[in-house]
Amino acid sequence: MEEILKTLIAGQQAQMQTNLALLEEQKKANFLKAEELQLQKQMADRNVRPINASNYLSKMGATDDVEAFLHAFEATATREAWPRDQWVGLLAPFLTGEALNAVRDLGPDQATDYDALKTEILSRNGITKFGMAQRFHNWTFQPDQPPRTQMHELVRITRKWLEPQRNTAPAVVEAVVVDRYLRALPYEAKQFLSQQALTTADLTVEAVEKYQATTDILRASRREPRSTALPQTGTTPRLPTQPLQEPQGEPETRWVQRKYTRKGKPDSVTGVGEWDTSPGSVGCRRTILCPWLSHPAHHPPPGLPRS
Repeated sequence: MEEILKTLIAGQQAQMQTNLALLEEQKKANFLKAEELQLQKQMADRNVRPINASNYLSKMGATDDVEAFLHAFEATATREAWPRDQWVGLLAPFLTGEALNAVRDLGPDQATDYDALKTEILSRNGITKFGMAQRFHNWTFQPDQPPRTQMHELVRITRKWLEPQRNTAPAVVEAVVVDRYLRALPYEAKQFLSQQALTTADLTVEAVEKYQATTDILRASRREPRSTALPQTGTTPRLPTQPLQEPQGEPETRWVQRKYTRKGKPDSVTGVGEWDTSPGSVGCRRTILCPWLSHPAHHPPPGLPRS
């Protein structure tokens, strides 16, 4: 009897362990099912579906307006409710040339940043904020073009420059003021400031003040006297401080080629010699420096007539 009870108890314990194992398996299955349902719900909420962009877009041609192409893509993506973080991947297959190179040059952190890609593409095609400002100032009315079309084009250029949809009214006013201020500066100041990003009035004023201070320093340095340093080797020696002797008596020759030479002395400009006034003298050995004018002699010595 005791053996029978032990057998029954062992059987019940085994059954309980089996039931616990089955219960754990059921819990795991229920948990996985709940996760699957949650994932399906999330996908349904996000409305994730395959996007076939080729049904709406065509490849950009070599002569297409890149700005108009991007505008058409944005309008299509907005209408079809394409997720914005997928815009770069959807647009890339339809780009060519420099626009496609811009996609390839995007950093890993910009792989889904459409705004960064758009800015880079427009910049590579010369369509920048400063370029739009220049186009605004260069705009002229064309009598052979429809007036309404020209007005819309001018509005588009102005909006691209001032970006009223992103900037506040004070920021737009400041942009106009800074642009007008910079265009009124002298040419040299424009050159000095051309490489600086002057986007606010304060930055612009500080840059102009720095330019004026630098100009004043350079102007003052030009007025400073030069130092009286000793001449270096190979330079023209200084003029003699002792006056040269004038020829005695009446000269018998005219000043030939407006040069005078020294006779009977070594070829040194520091010694004192006699003037060579012999007939036909043309400056036989050395033309010395004029002691009166501190430059190579262009005048005859005292007592000799000009030729």
